[in-house]
Amino acid sequence: MKDCDLTIFVLQFQCSRRTSEWANPDSEWEDYPDDDWSECGESFGIDPHNNKGNDLKWLHVKAHEDLSTVKQLTGHHGWENIKYAIRGMKLARMKDAAGKNDYIDPGCGSKLMRRVRHKFRIAKIVVSHETTVVDLETVVDAMPV
Repeated sequence: MKDCDLTIFVLQFQCSRRTSEWANPDSEWEDYPDDDWSECGESFGIDPHNNKGNDLKWLHVKAHEDLSTVKQLTGHHGWENIKYAIRGMKLARMKDAAGKNDYIDPGCGSKLMRRVRHKFRIAKIVVSHETTVVDLETVVDAMPV
């Protein structure tokens, strides 16, 4: 990769509401003031596919390619194109409203433990990439004994 600055758009989330009692998903809703924003990964449904057996087909091929490229280059789940980030946020909101991010316990037969809802936002990040060639003597001298 060439030395450059790469502008990407990542989808972030924070928990906003949840049911008040653990293991009682029908309990009252409560506000959950979470100060931390975290980056959304594929589990939030931002990169949907039509999975039938071993035939994996992405529903939005160009968005998937952009997401894969950014992930490979920067380690972030994001896109270079803001339109793909907006689509990812719409998909994440739909899945969240449908309860796809609720807490389940797979050890109890996938029992629903708590309903959770999230807030989402798009963050613009500029990632700088610079390559510096280091000679072998410098590497050896920097190694601990």
